[in-house]
Amino acid sequence: MTCFRLLAFVLPQILLLMLLGGHFDLLGGWNHTHGGFAVLILLFGITPILTLGLFVAEILQIRKRQKSGDKTPHLKPLKVAIFLCLETLTINLFILFQVRM
Repeated sequence: MTCFRLLAFVLPQILLLMLLGGHFDLLGGWNHTHGGFAVLILLFGITPILTLGLFVAEILQIRKRQKSGDKTPHLKPLKVAIFLCLETLTINLFILFQVRM
């Protein structure tokens, strides 16, 4: 679960860094290549799925703890998962607004 949490935390940050790096031309033109575009589209698709999966996993863990008798559920990981979901959706909406056809 720790690796899944780490991956769900890192991928939105990589997506954001790719956007900022492409905007300020810090990637050395790599973002204008086919490989750069493919990585952006891959992150655009996988990141929301992964963060939503983390959100569901955290809810299931809280329910599991409640069934085992823990009366005070730890809501901090759930709050982080909600923040990551909202961050990812915001970044993806920003990408969609920047699409020029």
